[in-house]
Amino acid sequence: KLAVSGTPTIASDPTSVDMKSAATVAVKSKINVTGVNLTAAVGAALSGTNSALFAVSAATIAKDSNGAVNTELEITYTPSAVGNHVAVLTLSSTGATSVVVNIAGVCK
Repeated sequence: KLAVSGTPTIASDPTSVDMKSAATVAVKSKINVTGVNLTAAVGAALSGTNSALFAVSAATIAKDSNGAVNTELEITYTPSAVGNHVAVLTLSSTGATSVVVNIAGVCK
C-alpha cells in the first residue's frame, strides 16, 4: 500500500446544477467527483430548504488504495409542486476542504 502524501483535496465538476421538470416528473443530472491524497471516504450530504426534493446516488464514495476517487454521482430532482427549489450537496472527507455544489430545480 502506498503512503498518502500531500493535502487531501476534493473537487466537483460542475460546482452548480440547474434542473427543470414538471410536477412529479423525476429528472436526473450527473456530477463528477474527484479526490486525491484522501485518508478517508468522501461523504455526500444534501441539505437546504428543499433538500427533500433531491436525492443523490451515493452517500459515501470509497477512496482507492492510493487515496483517490474519480466517481460520477447522479442527482435526482422529483418536485411535488410548481416552484423554484434549492438544495446544497456537500462533499467532505477528513482533512480536506469541503466542496459545496449548489443545486437549483425549477418546476413549471
